[in-house]
Amino acid sequence: MIHRKSGQLAAVSSLAAFKGFPGESAYCASKAAVNTFLEGMRIRLKGTGVVVTTICPGFVKTPMTDINNFHMPFLVSADSAAQKIMKALENRKSVACFPWQVSALVGLLRLCPDRLIQWLFADYNSSPPCQSG
Repeated sequence: MIHRKSGQLAAVSSLAAFKGFPGESAYCASKAAVNTFLEGMRIRLKGTGVVVTTICPGFVKTPMTDINNFHMPFLVSADSAAQKIMKALENRKSVACFPWQVSALVGLLRLCPDRLIQWLFADYNSSPPCQSG
């Protein structure tokens, strides 16, 4: 791609990459790693003609989310998510976050102190469906 001076790298991360949530620390950390990796690639490849796109969806209705026993705000269908991803790729966006409501909420939560997050999410994912041990 660098030789051709054209191409696109893309990976799916999550809005969870932007804030550590109780019961989701490993998931949030893994998605933050994806974002940071792609950010470094985007900076490294700037000016080469290769675009790097990070996709950060909120909750998408899939078999993976079907087992969740907690509220998933602004849950989007897989078809809707696919359309948003395709549009982001076609527009060669650097980062695509959706739905906007969850993106805005996560942005606000990033500004909150841990004590408030602890109170707000006291029961969030308190008994995840795939507990270890």
